[in-house]
Amino acid sequence: MTAFAGDRLSISVSGRESGLEPRVSLLNGAGSTLAQDRDAGPGQDSLITTFSIESSGTYYVEVSGDQSGTAGAYQLDAIIARGLGFESDAHQRNNSLNNAEPVSLSISGNSLTGKVAGTISATDGTNPDVDFFRIGTLTAGVNIFVELKLPEWSGLNAIVDVVADDGTPVADVEESLEIFDATLQADGTYFVRVSGLDGD
Repeated sequence: MTAFAGDRLSISVSGRESGLEPRVSLLNGAGSTLAQDRDAGPGQDSLITTFSIESSGTYYVEVSGDQSGTAGAYQLDAIIARGLGFESDAHQRNNSLNNAEPVSLSISGNSLTGKVAGTISATDGTNPDVDFFRIGTLTAGVNIFVELKLPEWSGLNAIVDVVADDGTPVADVEESLEIFDATLQADGTYFVRVSGLDGD
């Protein structure tokens, strides 16, 4: 794959349908290993998350069985985020408010705007993947608008909402599950929550 300096890369490999316990490695154009993983994804899946590309060029992904010598078919997904933040989700790290990913906001007219990319991975045991992103401390009367945009190839049925720092959902005026729109009624710290419908 071709990537450019400043890009952020996430690579996941799942072999759960075949019994494969995969190991994934990211290599540069010279064949040197830059990153590798064997179990940071759900179950025994492998995941390289939020790898920052330092120099533009061609990169390669290598997939193998782990030390137990398992074999089988697998699914590989690679996502490049360019010009926006990217969650760090090894072992479903941002599944709680305490580990929420901060969203970098910039001034645009009279608004603060931010963009971040993420993935909802398969359920790990009985724990579905839920992504939390920290918006920040806001005052009553501020309007929050969040729109979830899915790639054309995504089969995810997703829900986006906003919660306070005690986990209480903020009332939403939008009927769409992929759009949140509300005016805050109280000062506090707020978080965006993204999840799959029915644990997808």
